[in-house]
Amino acid sequence: MKSILEKALKKSISYNKYISLLTDAVNKGPEGLSAHDIKMLGYTSLNLKRMAKWDKIVKIQDSVRTHAQALSQKEYWLIITEGWCGDAAHILPVIEHIAQLNPLLTTHYVLRDEHPDLMDQFLTNGGRSIPIILRLNADTLDIINQYGPRPVERQERFYQLRNKPDFSYSDWTIESQKWYAKDKGQTVQREFL
Repeated sequence: MKSILEKALKKSISYNKYISLLTDAVNKGPEGLSAHDIKMLGYTSLNLKRMAKWDKIVKIQDSVRTHAQALSQKEYWLIITEGWCGDAAHILPVIEHIAQLNPLLTTHYVLRDEHPDLMDQFLTNGGRSIPIILRLNADTLDIINQYGPRPVERQERFYQLRNKPDFSYSDWTIESQKWYAKDKGQTVQREFL
């Protein structure tokens, strides 16, 4: 496992580079892409707007701020994600704002589909659900905590709905977007640290 984590960290990028990577993909456009990839590119474009919004308006709770600032051990936060992931668009700006509170905390982004060996170590009920955020001790790469792919309440709701015969992923997505807008990143903060 340690070698998989080391490899991922070496190939990881910063939050700003992650945003640039997504922006470049959207600006390049759909030429030469499959219908599926064009659909994913549309989600990526939408998620860039969501992330930009959260980057401007997220408010970190005082208790989370105090806790993050009190951390005295260097940590790497390894984030497995993709630009098309709606949950990631709401969660990652919150995580990034927390990490910025302490210079001992650094975020490292990797794309799920480029790191299947890493992703397969952190499956959710057998699926490659993202985002997954690993809090790692920077010296030993021991996992301090694992978070994701979404807040517990949302994950439980997903499990509740997905087995119903009339389950609609579109309806689920709309419900989730409304939940994230109302929650304003508060649940992610409480659960993450």
